[in-house]
Amino acid sequence: SQGCCNGRGFAKQEGMQCCGQAYLPGSGRDVCCGGELHSQQADHQCCGESYQRVGADETCCAGRVTKGDACCDGAGFSRGGDSPKVCCGGVVHDSHSTLQCCGGKMVLKSMTCCGDQDQGQAFPQDGSKECCGSSYLSTETHLCCRHEGGVVA
Repeated sequence: SQGCCNGRGFAKQEGMQCCGQAYLPGSGRDVCCGGELHSQQADHQCCGESYQRVGADETCCAGRVTKGDACCDGAGFSRGGDSPKVCCGGVVHDSHSTLQCCGGKMVLKSMTCCGDQDQGQAFPQDGSKECCGSSYLSTETHLCCRHEGGVVA
């Protein structure tokens, strides 16, 4: 019988598996990384193009193993612990109980963030307004309609 591997046909064979652009001998439990099969190992993962040890306090960011549990513009950082951090606008900041990330900027949590951390805008809270996409509109004069192509106010 035939099998496919990245758009190319191969005659299926016992003990062979697809990896990158090639059909290679493997156990079926092997890890494909960088176009090569590797025996699965505890505390290892494919990071960039190589199968590397990634410890409990480490993560893979932009193809490099680094300290932390999350990535921010290619650098590792820790979201928990004694001094938790947050990534906002590609920069690591101290996590504050009074601040939030909105549109790539750290703003007061008392502000209304319309949109999200990357594509948002912050506005002073106003009970007569609501978010419509990244806009903050009066509920008395506007109707927010969401559709596949986005938002129409």
